[in-house]
Amino acid sequence: MAHFEITEEHKKRMAECKTPEEYIALAKEVGYELTEEQIEEINGGEEVGTSWKKQDTCPKCGAHSISQYRPNPYMVVYHCNICGYEWN
Repeated sequence: MAHFEITEEHKKRMAECKTPEEYIALAKEVGYELTEEQIEEINGGEEVGTSWKKQDTCPKCGAHSISQYRPNPYMVVYHCNICGYEWN
């Protein structure tokens, strides 16, 4: 996938998406090519702890497609399914 710069306008529009379909349509509209894996994650995924949109948003790109995992019993790491950024 080619490099894609997510602008503040993109972040604002992503935050306004209410359904996975709106999110996918926005990505297509602005020329961002989603992988099959990203589309699956946006649509709910199959993994536990994966949600297309919850109160957490990616601090880097503003996306709402967030997964979480526990590298140990005392820590939760959040992962953006769109840009790959991780935080805790």
